[in-house]
Amino acid sequence: MLLKEAKNLAEGNLADPVLAETVVRDLLSDDEGDLWALEELTRMRESANAWEEVAKLLQKRVEVEADGRVVGELRHRAADVFKSKLHEPKRAIALYKELLDADPGDVVAQNALRELYSQTGNNKELARLLESLIDAADSAGADARAEDGLHVPRLAPSVLSR
Repeated sequence: MLLKEAKNLAEGNLADPVLAETVVRDLLSDDEGDLWALEELTRMRESANAWEEVAKLLQKRVEVEADGRVVGELRHRAADVFKSKLHEPKRAIALYKELLDADPGDVVAQNALRELYSQTGNNKELARLLESLIDAADSAGADARAEDGLHVPRLAPSVLSR
């Protein structure tokens, strides 16, 4: 508690962000899983545009966070940092794939993957992604049709190519 108050004093009344960051880092050296300190340090490093460290901190927070909703938000933020700030599409793709595995209906991850696969020329993965999205939509549509008592036959690929 005392270190948190010291951080607030350093950042607020003393207007000394370096001291505030030192205090938070000291707190993390005592407990590297302290969610409050990780969140504060992430915010501070974002303000300093230290994106590589921000990405690492976000990933560390994913490891220690218990709330699944928050974990998803943190993964989204980390993926966006890799994509937009660090321009590391491979690392962004890996995180967006994790997000999509956890929630196949994650539209943000779907769109980001489509964009990243297109940008990197990874047409094979783009085709797989689009195929899985079509299959998921077909499955959802089939479930809805079944609930309504409708049956719509699926066309074979050879019929579609005519």
